[in-house]
Amino acid sequence: MSPLGRCSRLIQGKTAVTADTALQLERATGVPSSFWNNAQRNYEAALARRNEAGELESNLQWLHKFPILPLFKFNSLKRRFCFKNGE
Repeated sequence: MSPLGRCSRLIQGKTAVTADTALQLERATGVPSSFWNNAQRNYEAALARRNEAGELESNLQWLHKFPILPLFKFNSLKRRFCFKNGE
């Protein structure tokens, strides 16, 4: 793929920054390739956090349907987590 095509795909969010792309961007902009690689890594980490938050939210909704407090009262569960509102 041509550098122009690669750059276009990056801007459109259709491709990730690879090590090769980072080196090309370094040559074109003077910005170190480590910056471009770190930007990609940070972007991927942010996506992972966002996806994880969505999964945790769905699990939390399920948890509210579960009879946790009665299980604590009968010593079936040990308190290992802090719940909101003291639950």
